[in-house]
Amino acid sequence: MKMSHLTTCLASLWVCIFCSCGEGQIDISPESFTFITISDVHVPSYGYPINQPLDEASLMPLHNQKRIEEFVTDCLTADTKPDFVINNGDTGDAGWEPLLKLYQKLIRPLPDAGIPVYTVVGNHDLDYAGLGAQDLAGFFDPLGPELIGKSGTRYSFDHKGCHFVIINNRPISGLIRLNPEELAWLRDDLKPVKKNTPVLLFMHANMEIDDTCRIVEILQPFSKPVIFHGHKHTAGIEKWGNIPVILTGSLYGGTPEAGSYNVMTVYSDSIVVRTHDYAKPIGTFEPAEIVVYPKPGPVLDVIEPAHEAELSGKVRLLVKTEPSSPGTAEFSFPGFSDWAPMQHEDGNWEAAATLPESPGRYFLAFRFTNEDGTVSLAHRIIKVPGEKVRELWSKYIGSAVQGAPVICSDLVIIPSIEGGVYAFRLENGSEIWQRNADTGQIIGRMVTDGETVYYGAGRTVHACEAATGKSLWQTSLTGTIIAGLTIENDKLFIPAGEHTLYCLDASSGNILWDYTVPQPIIMEPAADKNLVCFGAMDGRLRALDTATGKEIWNIQWSSPEDSYTTAPYWPPVIAGNKVIISKNPAGKEEKNLAAFSASNGKVIWSCQFPAGRYRLALNPDKNKLYASYFRNRQSGVQCLTVSDGSVLWSEATGVSMTAGIVNKTIALARDGYSMCCVDADTGEIYWTYRTNTGPQGSLYGPGAFAVKDNTAVVGTMDGQVIALKW
Repeated sequence: MKMSHLTTCLASLWVCIFCSCGEGQIDISPESFTFITISDVHVPSYGYPINQPLDEASLMPLHNQKRIEEFVTDCLTADTKPDFVINNGDTGDAGWEPLLKLYQKLIRPLPDAGIPVYTVVGNHDLDYAGLGAQDLAGFFDPLGPELIGKSGTRYSFDHKGCHFVIINNRPISGLIRLNPEELAWLRDDLKPVKKNTPVLLFMHANMEIDDTCRIVEILQPFSKPVIFHGHKHTAGIEKWGNIPVILTGSLYGGTPEAGSYNVMTVYSDSIVVRTHDYAKPIGTFEPAEIVVYPKPGPVLDVIEPAHEAELSGKVRLLVKTEPSSPGTAEFSFPGFSDWAPMQHEDGNWEAAATLPESPGRYFLAFRFTNEDGTVSLAHRIIKVPGEKVRELWSKYIGSAVQGAPVICSDLVIIPSIEGGVYAFRLENGSEIWQRNADTGQIIGRMVTDGETVYYGAGRTVHACEAATGKSLWQTSLTGTIIAGLTIENDKLFIPAGEHTLYCLDASSGNILWDYTVPQPIIMEPAADKNLVCFGAMDGRLRALDTATGKEIWNIQWSSPEDSYTTAPYWPPVIAGNKVIISKNPAGKEEKNLAAFSASNGKVIWSCQFPAGRYRLALNPDKNKLYASYFRNRQSGVQCLTVSDGSVLWSEATGVSMTAGIVNKTIALARDGYSMCCVDADTGEIYWTYRTNTGPQGSLYGPGAFAVKDNTAVVGTMDGQVIALKW
C-alpha cells in the first residue's frame, strides 16, 4: 500500500528526531505536535482572463483546484493527522464570492474530519474585490473556530503551550503595510503571554524594514518567537533581526507539476520544517530544516534623537544596550543609506549622521549585534524641514488613513480605517469633534456638499454635520462600501458589495435606484450633471442616467482574453462631452488611455500611455488632464490636452500621481511616499515633501489628501495626519 505524502513526511520527521537527539539539538516534549501551512492557493488560476466562467463546472478542470483536492487527500490519508492547517493567504486570485465559495467547498473535508483550517488574509483576497472583514468571516470562519468574525482579520489562539497569532498586513488593499491599530492590538494580545511561551506569528507577506522593525521590537522580549508568511511563492527560511522567518511556498505552484506546502513539527526548543514539493516524485520531501528559537538580545535604547524630532544637516545619534553588552552597533536610513557603524564611548554607542537633504519624514533604524550573534533592533522617526514647504501641524490618531479627507470652511475632516472620523481646525490642528467607526471600517473617500459630510463605514452610509459631527442620517446597504462616495446634484453614488451601484438622496439617505453588474465595481464612479460613469472588473465601461439609473451606453474596452487585472477599474473623469479613463496595460502594445463620447460611448481619441492604473485629475477649466507616468525607471507627472490627448509636458518629479488635485496655477500629486507641487502650465517643480516613512496607499484611496489655499492635509498609513504649508 502506497504511503501518503504526509505519512512519509511524519516518518521522516521521526528519523530526523532520532538522529538529532544524540547531538542535543531537539528536546522531545510531550506537548510536541504537527501542523501544516499552505499559502497562495489563487483560486481559480493566477491572472485568469476576463472571460473565464466562474461556475464550478468551468473552474474544477483548472489545476489550482485539483491541487487543493490533492492536498486535502494528503491530509486525510495520513496515518497521523495534523492538528490543524494554517492558510497563509491569497486564497482567491481575486477575493470574489464564487472563488472563495469554491475554496470553502474544496477544503471543507478537513474541518469535517477534525482538522481546523485557520486563514490569514492576503492581498489578492482584498484586491479587486468589494469584500470587507465581516464578508471574509463568512467564508473562513466555518473552516475553523469563529475567530475572524470576532476580531476582524486578526486573531489569536493557544495550542499545546504555544501562542498562535494571525495579523493582517494588507489593511484593505494597495501596499503591504501594518495599520498602527494592528500593532496596538498585537501588543495588547501579547501582554498576558509569558515571555518563555513560543509565539508563532502569521501574516501573509514580507514587508519593508519600516514595519518589520516594528514587529521585531514587539517580539524581541520573547524567548521563542517565530514569524511565518507566504506571498513570495517560494519556501525558505530568513531572519528579521534576530527572529527566524519561515516562508511557505505557493500551493498551486504556477504549473500543474509544481506547488508545495510545509509540515511543521513543534518542540519545546525548536520547529522542524519539512517542505513537500509537488514537482518531486510522490512521497518525497525536501531535507528537514531545524529552526531553533532565538535567544533574546539586550534591549536597544535610543537616547538621541527624540522621536518625531525636527532635524537637518549633521546630527548626533546615541544609543545604549540594557544590559551593557559587547558587540557592534549600526544605523541606517533605509532606502537612503546602508548600515553604518557607531562608536562605543563611555558605555554608549554614538555616531554623527548626515540627514537626507529632501524635506520630509524618514525612518531611522538602529541595529545591535551581540558578540554571541543575537540581534536587537530599534527605530526613530525624524523630520527634515524644507525651505519652501513645512509641516504646519501633525496629529497622531493611531489608525491608518486610506480614504480622502475633505475641507469644510475652517475644518479638515479625515477618515481613519478603524478609528472613526476626526475633525481638526485647519489652521492649528486642534481637534473639534470625533465620530467612532461603529458600523465598520472606513475605507474609501469622503465627500461633502460644504455643510454635510458623507462617508461609508462597513455596509452603512453616514451623513453628519460638518461643523459638529452630529449624525443626520444612516442608510444600510446590502454590501460593504469599499470604494468611497461620489456626490453630484444632491445625489450620492456608492458602489457597495461586489456588484451594485447605489444612488441615494443626499438630503434624506433614501435609496433612489440601484444598478447591478456581473463583476465587481471596486472604485467610485464619476458623475457630471445627468451622467454617472464607472468601470468594472468585467472590462466594461458604463454610463447611466443619474435620475433613473437607466443604462445609456455600455462598452467592452478590455479584451476578454486579457487578465481581469487589466480591466478599466480606476475612476474615470468627465470633461464636457468626454469620459476619459485609463486601464492597466496587458503586457502588449495597446492603447490604455482613451476618451469616449459622453453621449454614446464611441471612442474620440486613444493613446498608449506610460502608466496604467492610476487616478486622473482635471484642471478647473476641464481642458487639461494630469496623470502619472513611468519612463526609464523614473516616475513623474504628465499633462495632456483633453481635446485630443496630446502631451503638453512631462516632468520627472520623482512623485507619481496616485492622487492629484489641480487648481488654476498649480498641480499637486501624491504617491506611495511623497507629495509634490508643480506649475500647472509648465510642470516646473516648486517643492516635494516626504509625507510618510513607509509606502502609503490603497486602490480605494491612494495617497489621498485635501487642499485649501496654500495648505494640504494628508493622512498616512503610519496613523499621522499632517498639514503642509507653502
